This record gives sequence, structure tokens and C-alpha cells, in this order.
Amino acid sequence: MHLNITESSSEPLHRQIYSQIRSLILSGKIGEGEALQSIRKLAKELRVSVITVKKSYETLEAEGLIYARVGKGYFVSGISENSKESMALTDFKSAVSPLIDKAISEGINKSKILETLNKILESK
Repeated sequence: MHLNITESSSEPLHRQIYSQIRSLILSGKIGEGEALQSIRKLAKELRVSVITVKKSYETLEAEGLIYARVGKGYFVSGISENSKESMALTDFKSAVSPLIDKAISEGINKSKILETLNKILESK
């Protein structure tokens, strides 16, 4: 598992780790039952504190994306494709909604917003 974190980001390190692992799980790049790196090993690899990685893992565990086995480590939970998509869509809506509200408040009409979104999607 390769993660790219940066100290210059406005996002805290534990959120960067959490977000990237979450994306790997939701996209299926890390599958059900797969072991995650130990907290210590990942902390050493990323050159962050053990507490930073632990906080990320605890957040993933609270969401039900991973589970801990005493003495064994952390593993990816079994999550249906529908649940994965639902979790991803919920986050997407939370991220996009304030941007749409801002655009509307600044006088951009809904059709222009949709046109812009379509152009962005076409470029991906």
C-alpha cells in the first residue's frame, strides 16, 4: 500500500492517511480480509507518529471499513458494493453541496452548474 502524504497540505496527516486508505478500500484496490500494515510499520514508512496512524485506523474502524484482531492487526471488513458506493456518494454530496450553494449564491444558474460538471466529467 503506497500512500502520498504531505506536511504542506492544509489537511491534517491523520486525515490524509484515513482518506487514502478509505479510497483504496471503497475502490476495491484493497479487498475484504486483506491485512493493513501494522501501525508501527506504516508510521515508520510515512515518517509520522504512531498516534497519527492509530487515529486514522480508529476512524476507519469506527466507519466499519476495517476491524482489529488482537495480536494480528487490522483487516479490511467485508462491505457490499452497494454500501461502498453509498459511502462514496455520501462523501461526494457533502463535498459538492457547499460548492453548489456558493455558485448559486454568486448568481450561477443550475443549467450552467450542470454544464460545468459535465465538462469536468468529460475531461476525466
